[in-house]
Amino acid sequence: MEKSVRGELYIVFAAIMWSSGGIFIKLIPNMDGIAMNGLRSVLAVLCLALYLRRFPRPNIPIVLGAIGVCVTTNMFVLANQYTTSANAIVLQYTAPIFVMIFTAVKNRKLPSIVQILIMLLAIGGIVTVFADQMSGGGLLGNILAIVSGIAFACVFFVNGMEKVQPAAACMYGFMLNVIVGIPFYFGVDYTAMNVTSTMALVGLGVVQLGIPYILFSIGIERCNSLSASIISLLEAILNPIWVAIFAGELPGTLGLIGCSVVIVAVILNIIYQHFHEKKQSASHTDNST
Repeated sequence: MEKSVRGELYIVFAAIMWSSGGIFIKLIPNMDGIAMNGLRSVLAVLCLALYLRRFPRPNIPIVLGAIGVCVTTNMFVLANQYTTSANAIVLQYTAPIFVMIFTAVKNRKLPSIVQILIMLLAIGGIVTVFADQMSGGGLLGNILAIVSGIAFACVFFVNGMEKVQPAAACMYGFMLNVIVGIPFYFGVDYTAMNVTSTMALVGLGVVQLGIPYILFSIGIERCNSLSASIISLLEAILNPIWVAIFAGELPGTLGLIGCSVVIVAVILNIIYQHFHEKKQSASHTDNST
């Protein structure tokens, strides 16, 4: 199995685990989003620290990646408070568009037509999923969601740079989340927490944040940023599926169509990358002979 395909599979598993957030959040009583993000990040830091077994010395790419992780998670939480969750997640997952723009500027070369079409197919699938739920929403919330999407794109883009350590960038990003959340911890009603909500918070920190970001950090080192960002779109599709299964909120016809479209786009992207790399490898072999 090619290195990039293995990397894409790591991203797939990370997206699946990221998508569990909706269920865990439903099991936690009213809690400020920034406080929740900070508390779950404490557990995520522990997961990354156990994985790395050390605190790597920060460099510019690691710091940029950490800031990207911090801004992504906090802006997305705030966006959910000021606009609909459907608007927030759709606008956040404009990330592949920004990754494509960043990559094109860096390489001074446009992505292939196939990659552009696959990305548009995936974005179209997500818009279709939430088409019957989309509303104007609050202007501030929509802006924050787009900022979250830009920051998420930066996470993918920066983690493709030299001398970056994706796991370290994620760990320091979660540490920033913990610091940002300090003023909000005092307003949490901890007496309202029971065994279920406590376990849900642990799930958010370990299952939904810590472990998947370890998988993400492994995967992003083995495949390109654009492919990883497209594959991560699975999170936005799987989230409502888990809610349908465990909370009984069934998606409509448009939702089912959109899910199918994104899954097809992800599969097409993996197939395209697989054959593109084989073609490049064969070309290099021919040139060397």
